[in-house]
Amino acid sequence: MSSGARKIYVISDLHLGAGVHSSWKESMHEMFKSHPAGLDFRDTSEDKVLDPVFHDFIHWVVSNHEDEDVCLRFLGDTFDPLAVELDGRADFPQYEGDDVLRFQKIAAGHPEFIVALRFFCEQPRNYVEFVPGNHDLFLAWPVVQTEVVKLISPDHPERVRFLTSLAEDGVYFEHGATEPHNRFDLILKKNIIEEVGPLSGEVRRTLDVTQGHYLSRGLANPLMLIDFLIERMHIHGFVWLDILLHPFRRPWYRCRSFVFVLVAAYHLTKIFIFHSLSTLRHMRTKSGFMKILKVLWWTITGAIDGTTTKARAERYLREHDETDVVVLGHEHSPGEELLHIGNRPRKYFNVGAWIQMWERRVPSPSELTWKRFHRLQGLLLFLRDLFQSPELVSVMLFPVLVVSHDEKGERGVRFMRWDSEGKEIRDFTDQ
Repeated sequence: MSSGARKIYVISDLHLGAGVHSSWKESMHEMFKSHPAGLDFRDTSEDKVLDPVFHDFIHWVVSNHEDEDVCLRFLGDTFDPLAVELDGRADFPQYEGDDVLRFQKIAAGHPEFIVALRFFCEQPRNYVEFVPGNHDLFLAWPVVQTEVVKLISPDHPERVRFLTSLAEDGVYFEHGATEPHNRFDLILKKNIIEEVGPLSGEVRRTLDVTQGHYLSRGLANPLMLIDFLIERMHIHGFVWLDILLHPFRRPWYRCRSFVFVLVAAYHLTKIFIFHSLSTLRHMRTKSGFMKILKVLWWTITGAIDGTTTKARAERYLREHDETDVVVLGHEHSPGEELLHIGNRPRKYFNVGAWIQMWERRVPSPSELTWKRFHRLQGLLLFLRDLFQSPELVSVMLFPVLVVSHDEKGERGVRFMRWDSEGKEIRDFTDQ
């Protein structure tokens, strides 16, 4: 990298799956797509991948930084092999060859995304960095890294780098998966272990994946086929409440709640049995039923005490006085916060996700017509809406953190977003 001015663009949690033109199941599991508001969630015929949005963003970056070094840093969960089906193969353990096939299927489902990255890497002063997350831990495989490089920068492999975390110029970057069921080793090669076949004696390398892998693949994915909102809301309490209240909105014979509860119970039991039998081979799957229930409670409430990304940022800042800024992803909830830790103010950024999220519409101020007791009226409207079909609002923000260094080496950090309609970078608060 040459000296002088440079820019770092940080985005996170794209969750590329197999696209929307594969099987219906994979299309339902695809996160990097848009689904039209008002259309039945199980109807994926009008779904479109977000590749064109990413393509426009890349071309804007290239056209606006011809005389600067530019780094595009993916802060984890760029790819989502958990959303990919492989016919005739077991989901786990995650073997090397199978993970290569999963990546190839993801690349085939997002050709415009790959073309945009290749165009970016063709620029002589540009480079790409991938930080793995708990979903795309398969980037720990050297052979998967090779496949990525072959697709996006075959002529200049040095322009693609793979990291697990990075501290530079007083800024620390990491994906931020710190919950007990999602935590993985920040030394990538330590996530690869050897196992001996119980009958053949054959030694094979496999990923020592997190418990969250099993819960995502074995529980969340099947439930997503029944309720599309699983994994697509910041806090999942509404999803579960919606299921519980569904009998009040539909006759019992048209109610999906019964199916949802039966499927959830079946997969929970299967996961518990699997974890109990596999603890000798994969230590990270070691679990008890209460731990699984604790994880489910986290999905409902949105947090496990002390394991949020903000808590991770606070711990890191206490331990590293030289750091002023911590940048994490993982939670799909973008924002920035000033933290008073030590003898000076410091900042925490969460760069959110480049996926379509959904929020339940809340009563607007114009609906609160009472001259007094506005809060009470708002609560009554909320309770009324609980027993009606919910009105959901699509949210796509495309957050971007921009770290800049001028010719004098002075650093600046700005929280921005990509405006997909205006096709330009805007301040994140300008919405």
